[in-house]
Amino acid sequence: MFTGVFNARASRSTTRARTVDQALRLVLETRPLRTYRFKRRQTIGPFIVDAVCSERALVIQIEREHLAFRATEEAARSVLLERMGYRVLRIWGRDLLTRPAYVARTITAALE
Repeated sequence: MFTGVFNARASRSTTRARTVDQALRLVLETRPLRTYRFKRRQTIGPFIVDAVCSERALVIQIEREHLAFRATEEAARSVLLERMGYRVLRIWGRDLLTRPAYVARTITAALE
């Protein structure tokens, strides 16, 4: 009985992660961002980032609520990416789902 509850929770979190990734893809395809080339799920050094615009050296990292407790590790990761020449823009997953226009404006501003 316990495994059924666990599997349902795991399935919901996997579905939400897929939905957040799809929302990021849709935001990156909006008119103001279409002129930039983004690669999603790219490896940079020892890290896999959610999206990167190499021409502007901008890394987009989606903050998922269940990973928020790892703030120290994420800060160290940001420092290493910045040492490699990238700027890191962190976006909350819930903002991608509920305020995609705001996220698109934020990304556009970071690219300018």
